[in-house]
Amino acid sequence: MLVLMASAFSAVLPSSHLLKVDQSPVNHHPLEPRRRQQRIAEITEMIHVASLLHDDVIDNAETRRGLKALNSAMGNKIAILAGDFLLARASVSLASLRNTEVIELLSQVIEHLVSGEILQVRHIWHLQQLHWPVAPFAGAFATCIFCHR
Repeated sequence: MLVLMASAFSAVLPSSHLLKVDQSPVNHHPLEPRRRQQRIAEITEMIHVASLLHDDVIDNAETRRGLKALNSAMGNKIAILAGDFLLARASVSLASLRNTEVIELLSQVIEHLVSGEILQVRHIWHLQQLHWPVAPFAGAFATCIFCHR
């Protein structure tokens, strides 16, 4: 998104072929820096959506942004598999960039995302075992985890 916004405000217009939708296969290695940046943005969005699908299952969410959540409409198994599929596609696309620094960075992002979710689930489970109200603590706990890394 940032790449697209920067292009919109740039004094120099990108060549017309870069403004067209990239329909190359996900495992295709883009040569132009702009296409590679666009691919990273796409990968990031796939990871984000996959995390939302998984999060909705964990939280038993009924809705997502005012619409029925996938887990609510199709069941938890389909929602988890859809999230896994997006992560798999993101991984294939990430590998096609052939940049170990980017691959390592986004792999660490996924690791931190999952670790944070596990900590949140364990903490909420512990509070429920103590019969404490969970909602007031969940947001503060998530903020605490990510502020102290």
